Amino acid sequence: MTRKILLLAFLIIITGGVFAQADEDAFIDTLSERAGANTFTFSAGLFSVDLSYERAFNQHFSLLLNTSYYWVLGSWTASAIGRWYPAGRIFFMDLGLGTAYGIGLGRGIAEGVLTILTSGWWADQEEAFNRTFGVIIQPAIGWRLDIGEPGGFTLPIRTGVDLKLGRQGGDFTPFLRVGLGFSF
Repeated sequence: MTRKILLLAFLIIITGGVFAQADEDAFIDTLSERAGANTFTFSAGLFSVDLSYERAFNQHFSLLLNTSYYWVLGSWTASAIGRWYPAGRIFFMDLGLGTAYGIGLGRGIAEGVLTILTSGWWADQEEAFNRTFGVIIQPAIGWRLDIGEPGGFTLPIRTGVDLKLGRQGGDFTPFLRVGLGFSF
């Protein structure tokens, strides 16, 4: 099963710029409205909210400015994300770099379990739930679906992980967000 998934990912990357000649003209006409488009998006996940601005440079590449707040962990992120559409529409892959404040899911679960096992003693300690600044790397994949005509409302679905590297070591926070955006 792992071989099939790796083969599929490899084929998506390799064939990202290959298009059939019959569909190429209609495909480019549809995307020409979106080239250079601006999109504001508000997304929500189970434990987080997200606000982003996307500037598409062409049908394959765009840049996002993004901020997220994880209300359960009491942490936030701010990042710049490069987005690549291998086939020129719908499916995308992201790689972001930014800053984060707070704790991640791994540390939050560990400290929550220790607090429960020690009947609250752990939470009273000075270092418990110590929130710090750190650098984050955000790999993600997703789909951006146009609702109606291109250049209007969009439905972005994005999943990935925030990898935080800070003074107290590394941590992670996975996410799945569904949003509503508007392109103009």
